[in-house]
Amino acid sequence: WSRRLANAPAVVDHLAKRFGRENVAYMKHSDRRSGCELAAALAAARVVVTPHGFNAYFVTMMALNSTLVEVYPAGYTFPDIPILARRFGVKHKHLLSTPMDWTQAGRLVSAWATKARATSMLARTWLRSYDVAADLDALDRATAGVRLPRTSNKARGDNSSS
Repeated sequence: WSRRLANAPAVVDHLAKRFGRENVAYMKHSDRRSGCELAAALAAARVVVTPHGFNAYFVTMMALNSTLVEVYPAGYTFPDIPILARRFGVKHKHLLSTPMDWTQAGRLVSAWATKARATSMLARTWLRSYDVAADLDALDRATAGVRLPRTSNKARGDNSSS
């Protein structure tokens, strides 16, 4: 499956207003990006917002004290990633998406797949097939303690002299 963050453009704009456009980058899976490029981008990131899934293992390449914000499908959590994040010195926050599919089947799955039932393989399979959306207010709460390091113009690649 390839779950997406359905409101990624809104998340990028929201974070850019908060942290500055120059401090926010949008990346999605690309077969053209090398593992080294991905590792360098993750090591430089202070906050990574991602749908729950394999991307959560990005914590293995993230800098100490950076923050991973995972967006879980409604009614689903997965306890292993916070444990892994702590071991790598990464702060882990999670948001629950609102259900993205309001068809009859989507409502049924969302109602059935409560936290307790999300451990069943059938519920997990259904939940994994849905895209997720980050609630921007919840994202603000999850990233409330994030402070960007101060950098000089030279560190940002501006070699002009004043």
